[in-house]
Amino acid sequence: MSDNTATNQVIDHLGLENIDGRIAKLGLKDTYLYKKIFTPSPAGIVMPADQKKFGLGKTTAREMAGLMTKIVRCELAEPGSSARSDDAALCDVALKMLHVQFYRSAIPRYLDGMPGVTSNSIANKTGSLDAVRNDVAAISTKNGMVIISSFTFNNKDHSWGGEQEGELTIAKLARAIIQSWSPEGLAV
Repeated sequence: MSDNTATNQVIDHLGLENIDGRIAKLGLKDTYLYKKIFTPSPAGIVMPADQKKFGLGKTTAREMAGLMTKIVRCELAEPGSSARSDDAALCDVALKMLHVQFYRSAIPRYLDGMPGVTSNSIANKTGSLDAVRNDVAAISTKNGMVIISSFTFNNKDHSWGGEQEGELTIAKLARAIIQSWSPEGLAV
């Protein structure tokens, strides 16, 4: 389960500078982690002007699709350098966690009922705020891997139930993409 407490513990363990440094080395130019969840900005650190708008940090659907692709292909080395010895183990752990992701009401919602769906067919990660719903997934289909990264914002529906408009929109979009790309279903 994606959890705010666990996120803060990882930030404490690794440090914001190290996390943002790794983000930059992965070539993500529009992705930043500004601070821990539900905490004030760190003392003595001047936050970027857009921090109030984005809170914890910011990213783009394109960069998250790229990151998911890097994890699936296990291409975590910074451009121009070779893979680190622990990259394969890191990719393996990340994919295992993403395959058993607890929140399945967006991209996986309608895919779970498709032919060939197994627990290893969909690796996804959601993100939610009151007016925001996001999901990025790697979906193994009979026609190959499909990466979907769908972000919604300024949603009028701020509810947290199973029928939240942003999540339903993402789910319907994912179903349409997979039905078009791989009408025979997902890989077994």
